[in-house]
Amino acid sequence: MTALGLMKGHLIVAQELMDEEAYEAAEPHIGHPVDEIYGTIEGKLEERGVEPFKEQLTELHDLSKSAPAASETKEAFTEAMAEIDDAIAALPEEQRTSPDFILPVINQLLATAAEEYEAAIADGKFVEVLEYQDSRGFVLYAEELYGNIAEQMQEEQPDDHETITESLDELKTAWPSVQPPESPVKTTSEVLGLVSQIELNS
Repeated sequence: MTALGLMKGHLIVAQELMDEEAYEAAEPHIGHPVDEIYGTIEGKLEERGVEPFKEQLTELHDLSKSAPAASETKEAFTEAMAEIDDAIAALPEEQRTSPDFILPVINQLLATAAEEYEAAIADGKFVEVLEYQDSRGFVLYAEELYGNIAEQMQEEQPDDHETITESLDELKTAWPSVQPPESPVKTTSEVLGLVSQIELNS
């Protein structure tokens, strides 16, 4: 689930960049799911009866380089995202809707985001735009995942729910847009602190 979540994060930020017609910037984010992540879950997909989708990810990556603005590329993007969603849907529903299962996934996504955010900054400036964008995508998907369990958390753990939602809202301000601001809105320490706060209340 975490690996699939990282794929989603990469494609979420790629979509934002494509919407801005920043196709060259979007291409590496489209490549990461197939180049860096797919191999780690390939065997697990087979175990769970999920149809392989490496071919779709590869086709999308190729099109993002050869014809990024083409309607064919948009269709391939939609198909690739649907394949990832299908792989997520293959997990038992009781897991996908359980805070005990989802919160550790969220924490792993946010921990990865914090690492990428830290790697993006040097001398008080963003020097690695790719890492900034990666971390943004992971945080956006973590928030989306939390939305699936928010109601249950509010009922069963209202204090934790309040802390997590407030911390997520505060954390998101570190990524005001898909392109990094001139200087960081939040320090690495502040981002790490908010991520830790969410984990402590999970």
